[in-house]
Amino acid sequence: MKSLGTFLSVLIAAAAGAAIGVAFAPDNGKSTRKKVKKAVNEYAKKAKDELEASQKAITEKANSTLNAVKEKTNEAARYTSEKVNNVQAEIEA
Repeated sequence: MKSLGTFLSVLIAAAAGAAIGVAFAPDNGKSTRKKVKKAVNEYAKKAKDELEASQKAITEKANSTLNAVKEKTNEAARYTSEKVNNVQAEIEA
């Protein structure tokens, strides 16, 4: 969730920067559009990088959780199997 907030902040900052740049631009329209396009592309790259980092972190956390669940499931299966074998041995004795 923190990454989503960061992403939204980057987008808001990009929009605000572009608006301020256009409003106070001393250059002609063509030059201003180039500058705005460059700024938007830079912010878009930052946003993309942030999303990729968030995706990687989420994937790593999900894999870690999945591995923990698998291990607990295996432990439960081993424990249950032991108990069944013990009960079976007592019945046969």
